Parts: sequence; structure tokens; C-alpha cells
Amino acid sequence: SAAIVSSGLGPDGTFGVGSNVKGAFGGFALETTPGFTINKVEIVLHAYVPAALKTGQDPQLAVVIGGATSQAVSVTAQNFNTHVGVANAGPIYINVTSLRTWTWADFTKSLELVINQSKSARDQYIDYDAVGFRVTSVGTVNANEVSVPVLATTFSLPTPRDTTSLSNVYNTVIHATQVWNESPAFLQGDAMTIAVVDSGLNRSQDLADRIIKQVNFNLAYHNSTDQYGHGTFVASLLAGNGQSTQGKYVGVAPQANLVNVRVSDDQGIATESDLVNGLQWILQNKTASNIKVVNLSLNASVMQSYNTSPIDAAVEILWFNGIVVVVSAGNNGTANLFPPANDPFVITVGAMADQGTASLSDDTIASFSAYGTSEVQTVKPELVAPGVNIYGYLPRSDKSTIGQLHPANQVTPNVFRMSGTSMAAPLVSGGVALLLQDEPTLTPDQVKYRLMATANKSWPGYNAARAGAGLLDVYAAVHGTTTQSSNTSIPVSNLLTTGSNGVLKASVNWSSVNWSSVNWSSVNWSSVNWSSVNWSSVNWSSDYWGSGN
Repeated sequence: SAAIVSSGLGPDGTFGVGSNVKGAFGGFALETTPGFTINKVEIVLHAYVPAALKTGQDPQLAVVIGGATSQAVSVTAQNFNTHVGVANAGPIYINVTSLRTWTWADFTKSLELVINQSKSARDQYIDYDAVGFRVTSVGTVNANEVSVPVLATTFSLPTPRDTTSLSNVYNTVIHATQVWNESPAFLQGDAMTIAVVDSGLNRSQDLADRIIKQVNFNLAYHNSTDQYGHGTFVASLLAGNGQSTQGKYVGVAPQANLVNVRVSDDQGIATESDLVNGLQWILQNKTASNIKVVNLSLNASVMQSYNTSPIDAAVEILWFNGIVVVVSAGNNGTANLFPPANDPFVITVGAMADQGTASLSDDTIASFSAYGTSEVQTVKPELVAPGVNIYGYLPRSDKSTIGQLHPANQVTPNVFRMSGTSMAAPLVSGGVALLLQDEPTLTPDQVKYRLMATANKSWPGYNAARAGAGLLDVYAAVHGTTTQSSNTSIPVSNLLTTGSNGVLKASVNWSSVNWSSVNWSSVNWSSVNWSSVNWSSVNWSSDYWGSGN
């Protein structure tokens, strides 16, 4: 019988049948919507049968949760007999709500689906294209349902990593490969968790079980996968382990854990409120999921002062609560910075072109990379990283929205090519994870200062006005010793000084504060009067689809 091919994107026209009369399917990726409770659970089979099933040949379905098998549900033959032959393949829904009192936690306990076809003839076994669960949720629920703690699950003894097959040069350009293979630490992101706030993530061999939590904040039609494709591509640059490409395409922190915070729909559309809700969830769950870094490869669609932008206020709250926030500069090629790239506290990343070579002698700043100064006259971006013609692992790229919109960028069915500051930002986020693995007590301000102090300015294309402190140098940052803090005496967003709870008071002269003496954990979500802000949309203008650099 045909092999069953696993696809994280669901139905794709590839069918297979199990060789046994009883088959178990696992690896389901849960996407939750915090604030909602489960009211229906259905098994979904996108399938057909080669011949009509007879009465008494009903398949039996059961679920296994944490090793415990439920009672079986009998699916009548008639459910399948409208799907005889591949031309009639389609979704078959089986309601299993009654099997248990379902909670979000059930989907984190090695959930498996068991299909028993022992009553069917061999030539009548079900042909599957996709097997999954559909979870319907409604209403506001208590805090116990909103957050299921998931601690970091990936840890391995440090070992060197083979770099002989690398096709991309960006890991070499930013000197990540040197810390991967430097004894005794072999820094590769172990035990670090990075939140990717984007269009979602698809599970693959490259990310394996290192996606430890998935949440959704876009209430438009969606499923639990990244149909747009952007988030998965960003994650591959950040933390892909290269297993699916035999070591050709590896992320900067290939052992790091990821938290998937989905804010866009399948077309890459999101609102600022979606984004801010996602950032609030990160703050509430930073300890449970061990979140150290947040990657934002996106920008607001409307230019706004950091003193009035809700996105800027939100990223500052994360920053002041010990989370390093890395954002893309944007791709307008001008001195115009849109939130959150304009926030003076976070690390804003521009793009440079590595020309596909490990040498810096031919590197230039990407013409599309945005730059400028913040409202308090700090130079933006603070750093640059490779962001032109970056290749990454994107499984079934032709099925994703960006793959269909940009077929010329498909290198192979599973490898995609993109340019933009969206690609540069995750390289820096990965670098931050490696630095924090080495020195976990560094504050966000100390991380920012260290990265800027050790950045590489020794390349002919360097321009301080457009590249800030220079090119990210992970090796130099890890071996740096300064513990000085950046952002001293910079005023916080006005939204944080006028909160309804008065946590930060407008009467405080923030420009005179000794930053290292501030208890930043007092800056909380309720310090902002969110009802007073104007919400607009978020876009992926940090992707560059033009030609050249």
C-alpha cells in the first residue's frame, strides 16, 4: 500500500492508506484562542473509499490522551459512501465532543487518533489525504482555560554542529557558526524560548517538537496552520535545524524553542489590536513558557508617534519586564519609520546584502532598508543583518499564500527565497538567544548595549546613518564583557504615563531617572488606558518583493 505522507498544510492531493487495520495518528498542532472555551471537538478526515462500505463495516475511532484511550466512536458506512473514488474525496466530520470534557490541555498531552478498520475488506480501506481535529470555541472563560503552562521541552548535551553543507552564508557573516562550534558551550539556543509574532507556524522536521505553544489572536477564518507562509519562513531563519534539507538551511539558534503567536489571517491581514492582544498574552505567559525574546517582522500601516502608538506602548511594557524585543525596520528605503520600528527602546534591525559570499568586502546596505532617527534622536536601525535573497525552508511553499503570489521565489517545493528587513530581524533575534544562553542574567538594555558595542563596522558598505552601530557579530557579542545599559534617560511612551491605574505618573521626570534603579516590573498592562488609543492595521511591508538590492 502507499505510504502516508505528512503535510503540515493539510489536504494537498496526496493520498495514502495504512497497511494495518488499526492505525494511530499523532503530532497534531493545537492553536488556541485565549479567552475562549471549547464547546465542540470533531475529527476531520479528508478522504475517500475505493468502494462503498457495507452495513457492519463501520470504522471505529478513538482518541488517546496522555496514554489513556477513550471509548470508540462508530462511524456509519453511510458517512463514507458519498465519497467513493478519489474524484469524490472530501471532508468527513465525526463529532467526538461526548468522549470527554475537553480542555485545551488535552491537546498538549501526546494526543493521538486511532482508526480501527478491522471490519472492512482490504480493498475498502480508507484513503487519507489529511487527518485532523476541528475545535470550536466560544465565549469568555476563566483564567485556567486561557493559559496552559508549557515549559521548555528541548534540552540536549551541547555538541558541535556540522556546517559543511550550509547553503546560506548569513550564519557565517554574523559569526553564529563560530559560537555553535566553540567548546565547551556550543551555543545553539538550548533552553531559550523565542516568541514569533506573525502569521503562524507550521510544524516540520526542522522545528520538530520545539514549537511549545501556539495561540491565535486573529478571529477571521483560519485553521491552526500558517497558510500565509511568512511566519514559518521567519521561524526557519530563526531556529530551523536543517534536518529537512540535509543541513543546507539552518537557523541562527537551531536548538531554541518557539512560541507561535498568530496575529494575521491567511492573507497576512491583521489589526493593531490583534497584535497588542498577542503581546499582552506574551507578558502574561513569559514565565510559564520561558519567553526571553520576541521577534516582530512587521510594521504598522500608519505612521505615528511612539508616544501615541499602542504597539510602541506594548513593546515597551515587554521590554521593561525583561523580554528583548527585536523588530524589522521596514522596507520603504527612506527615513520614515513606522511602529514599532520607531520605538527608541527596542532593537530595530535593517537589512544588508551579503551578495551570497562570506566575505564582507562586497557587502552593501540594502536600498530598501528604512532608517532614520527616533523622536528622541537615537539612530535607527541600531543594527543590520543579511536580508537580501535569503533562502529558507518553507514546506509546501506552493500551497502558501506568499508562494502562490510570488511563484518566482520558489527555489524548490520546500525552499523559498525572500528579501526584506523581515528576514534580517530573526537573524538578530536568534543572535540574542545565543547571547542569553551564554549570559542569561543580562537585561534587555544590557543585551542591546552589548550587541551595538560589538557590532562590525569594518566593511566598505558601512554607513552609520543607515546601519546604526553596524553588522550583527554574534561571536563578538558572546565574547564581549560590557554590562553597560542602553536607553538611559530616554523618556517612555506617554501612554505609559497616563494609565487609568496611575502605575507610572506623568509627574515623574523620566529624563532624570537612573534607569538601572527602576523596578520595571511595576510597568504593567493596566498602566495604559487602551480605550483611548486609535487602532489601525498591521502589514508585512518588511518584506521586499522588488528586484535587486
